Amino acid sequence: MTGKFNYSFPLMMYRFCLRGNFCRAGFTVNTNLLSVSSMLILVFLMPYHVLGQQALQVEKYGFSFGKSGYIQYEKRSKTYSISSGKNIIMQGIAAGFMLEGKLISTSSYPQVSVTVNQIHDALGAGKSYAFTYRAKGLPALKQVFDVYPQHGYFLTQLTISGQKFLSTNFLSPLSGGEMQVAKADDMRSLFVPFDNDNFESYASRKLTHTINSSSEVGGIYNTKKGDGLIIGSLEQNLWKSGIEYAKKSSSLCMINAFSGFSNEKITRDQMPHAAVEGSVISSSRFMVGYFPDWKSGMDDFAAAHSRLTSPYIKLWTGQTPVGWNSWGSMQSKISFDKVFEINKYFSDSLSSFRKDNTAYIDLDSYWDKLITGGLGGDYSQLQAFAADCRSQGLTPGIYWAPFVDWGWKSGGKRKVEGSSFAYQEAWTKANGRHHDFDGARALDPTHPATRARIALVISKFRKCGFKFIKIDFLGHAAIESDRFFDEKIKTGMQAYQSGMKFLNDQLGGEMFVYAAISPAMASVPYVHSRRIACDAFFSIDDTKYTLNALSYGWWLGRMYPYLDADHIVFARESQNVNQARLVSGLITGTFILGDDFSSIGPWSNRAQNFFKNPALLQMINDGKPFRPLHIVEDQQVAEAFVKRTKVYTYLAVFNYTQRAKTIELVLPDLGLGQKESYEVYDKLNEKSFEISNRISCMFTGPGVFLYQIKNN
Repeated sequence: MTGKFNYSFPLMMYRFCLRGNFCRAGFTVNTNLLSVSSMLILVFLMPYHVLGQQALQVEKYGFSFGKSGYIQYEKRSKTYSISSGKNIIMQGIAAGFMLEGKLISTSSYPQVSVTVNQIHDALGAGKSYAFTYRAKGLPALKQVFDVYPQHGYFLTQLTISGQKFLSTNFLSPLSGGEMQVAKADDMRSLFVPFDNDNFESYASRKLTHTINSSSEVGGIYNTKKGDGLIIGSLEQNLWKSGIEYAKKSSSLCMINAFSGFSNEKITRDQMPHAAVEGSVISSSRFMVGYFPDWKSGMDDFAAAHSRLTSPYIKLWTGQTPVGWNSWGSMQSKISFDKVFEINKYFSDSLSSFRKDNTAYIDLDSYWDKLITGGLGGDYSQLQAFAADCRSQGLTPGIYWAPFVDWGWKSGGKRKVEGSSFAYQEAWTKANGRHHDFDGARALDPTHPATRARIALVISKFRKCGFKFIKIDFLGHAAIESDRFFDEKIKTGMQAYQSGMKFLNDQLGGEMFVYAAISPAMASVPYVHSRRIACDAFFSIDDTKYTLNALSYGWWLGRMYPYLDADHIVFARESQNVNQARLVSGLITGTFILGDDFSSIGPWSNRAQNFFKNPALLQMINDGKPFRPLHIVEDQQVAEAFVKRTKVYTYLAVFNYTQRAKTIELVLPDLGLGQKESYEVYDKLNEKSFEISNRISCMFTGPGVFLYQIKNN
């Protein structure tokens, strides 16, 4: 996001950098922005062998990573630079942290020593270089660089330690780095949203003197050559982290990466990031790498994150789920009779729409119209619905938003179901105010009332026999708060982790868990599938919005078992627009329909016609998303997406406009030979033809082409 950067110490750091006076000891900020917490941080441990520790005597000290990467440390300035081959990618990089209202950097320390260790972790064998800084009156500062000969990136982390209790809400292992470029106007900064709420979109932004920020991961890339620098946090269990960029001149960019990110427009927080306290405090670990193709860099980031993140949820062993969700069209009109008609339609008229010999029939919000007596009351109608699903070879699914109170306007003295507490006792507060967003009020995920309510409702769901659950508005559990009921919990990410673990424990591994509105990366250990964007329905604009997220966030498919394009709704749109929405789901991951099939209309016939073709659903067998080709920068979306398998290359090409248009792609862009001929199968029109050199897609208006190309 661009504009004024709320609550951010990094902004002050950046403005200081842009004046050329980075982070001198004694730079003072408003101490009222700091919050006080108490939390002992356990330092990340890994097996290692000490190769040696020495005080730095030389002026420059360097070491390599990957095939051509090199890090050079300069003793005099206490900064480091990053090179790739003969090219310096970034230089003048310092590290820093906030302490007692002052921004302290590596330049504040007169003494530095280095320790070299052999390491072996989930990323493989490598070396760890630890630079330890010491100064009288300051905590020890240690910056670690983990390098691997097989990876074109390195990991870095900052730790402060001392005999007295420390408190900070900002740690930056990469601060004030300068990136020399041929032309800053050719560069773009990548914006990755913290979550998919409020119809947030991914973006690539032109570099300006105004700071651009990205949540957890980001980068700067060249729009003409495609090369770029990727930086991202590999941990979301304690900190929210951010990446910042700005243009310093026509050929110079500035970059900052830090733990302690809080921005109301991005993270939804209404206060600064909470402080972490203890005698040892560490930032998140960050991956940093320069890549000839920035998209490959994002793939590598996602792969590293996946290897270093252990799933808490029980692993899914079934096939890629397909099904139906009531929010696509039925919404508040849900009724006992209608949901039985839905089952009948899928049993009688859409029997080919199956994976694992089943389809999931998922009741979204307003399922409580099928219960009496509130959340703790009579669920017999839901039980009957679930039983009817099973009798027709379908699997019942349900929906819930476990960390929000929708009834807050009715007052806070209402009793929380399953507990003896009033709702007002469980409401989260930030700066003394309740957190109200999307019409819902946040509940403290650590509060016993919130947990009692979760335990009650999930036990009811399990008794009904639900095997699929869509969980929503999860970001309300991740906000920074004045305090949490569990006093060991200080930060929003700690609270989120605590709440999601408890929810998983209650589910007991019995359901497929699908996250709708949720933090993009913090949700990885706790769900099987995550919706890639916000709500989408039937229009070509819905398709374009969803594919904006796939264009910039396809790599999330390496972190989650499945991504989801939200419910696919046909309604009364044209055949071409229906096909575009259909294919947007097929190329993303799981596939969930959303029309109201309890009544007959063009949507019901269209669905039957589409899924007479078994080849369509075969495309989602591996559950993995397509990858974008060239992103159209002024539209912030790719027009073409591709997925390669051993036998076939799959290609989807979209026109989001109302105009006639021809899109041509040369075969090398698809990973195919330029001079060869290939057999192509048009999966929507069910016809075959041959291509060589290039493939042309001629549109008369909005729509899509979906091709299966046989690899030679």
